[in-house]
Amino acid sequence: AWLARRGSSPPLRSNRRAQQAPAVFRFRSAPIEVVLSPKAGQIDGVLLNGKQQHGAAIQVLTKAKGLNPSDPAISYQLGLAYFSLQQYEQAQPLLEEVFTVRPKTENVGYYVGFMRYRQKDYQGAVKAFSSGTSTDPQFQQLTRFYSGLALAILGLPEQAAGELEEATRIRTVSPLTGPADRLRETVLASP
Repeated sequence: AWLARRGSSPPLRSNRRAQQAPAVFRFRSAPIEVVLSPKAGQIDGVLLNGKQQHGAAIQVLTKAKGLNPSDPAISYQLGLAYFSLQQYEQAQPLLEEVFTVRPKTENVGYYVGFMRYRQKDYQGAVKAFSSGTSTDPQFQQLTRFYSGLALAILGLPEQAAGELEEATRIRTVSPLTGPADRLRETVLASP
């Protein structure tokens, strides 16, 4: 069509794209272990985590962390990948590091609080839950739910009931809503 209208070949840039296409394909199909820079590794890790390919994300992010060990964004993504695979022992030091440096990072308070809760560090869990931030209603609900559980274990039933009530107010399509309601009623009824 171009030749019929113009009587010549298409501009050079179109030819260049055609020549570059195989190179782009080769780059995109290259092994994911190739990390050109810490930032590229972080971006690849975010994409792989988003695709639920956490094992591959761990490989890329581990190499990126080796190139820039103090970058909290890389630590966060690597910790998130481990957390998603329920490898909490590997996730915790990474997410604790991020929580110390940037406690307002999205959902890091929940992740740290949950892992502290699992270790029966209920005071530490409550501290992490209360200082974390999230814009996702499901994470907000989970944070309130686990915070309520930790407060109940610490012997603070009124505060626990308040957290559990907040968890039920955050209406999401979640299997926690019914149990949170029942648990709040149980906590309030206990002496």
